[in-house]
Amino acid sequence: MPMRCLDTDLDAVFTSSGFGEADSTVTWKGAPLTGFIFDDEDVQVELGEGVGEIMHQSTLTGPYLQVVGIANDDDVTVGAGTFKVKNWLNDGTGVIEIHMEKQP
Repeated sequence: MPMRCLDTDLDAVFTSSGFGEADSTVTWKGAPLTGFIFDDEDVQVELGEGVGEIMHQSTLTGPYLQVVGIANDDDVTVGAGTFKVKNWLNDGTGVIEIHMEKQP
């Protein structure tokens, strides 16, 4: 659980007027998520022994308290795109990074 003193700081970091998605364009379980940052790009994944592979990765980063109870295969929409949650990392400071797979 994040420290309460971070709540206002996180609101300032994840504001849609900065670099987050517009409030109404990201939804999870039908509810809008406020100020999440969406990245949809290629990343290098290390496979071991110096071997890497380039893979496409869609992620959302934002305040954990908005997605408490998130689960694999939950539906997320970003704009007109639909995604399935594949895993996530709650860093313990109130920030979560959600890794997703784009759906056809």
